Amino acid sequence: MVPAFNASISDMVEKWKELASNTGSCKVDAWSYLHKLSEDVISRAAFGSSYEEGRKIFELVTDQIKLAVPIATSVYIPGWK
Repeated sequence: MVPAFNASISDMVEKWKELASNTGSCKVDAWSYLHKLSEDVISRAAFGSSYEEGRKIFELVTDQIKLAVPIATSVYIPGWK
């Protein structure tokens, strides 16, 4: 579980460094970053991938479902329904 924390925190710190790179400092909404950090740590510990990778996969599956459901409901099967 420690590697999940390490990877997630390293990603968050890199994002903060990018934000501060232009001026040397910046304001950060820490609450939203900590929320994303929690999601990312749980995802990495449970599934072995970052939350963003999982979110992308979920969006692709949702798109597939949107395409498949109309096709599945338009096929006539005698005795079905």
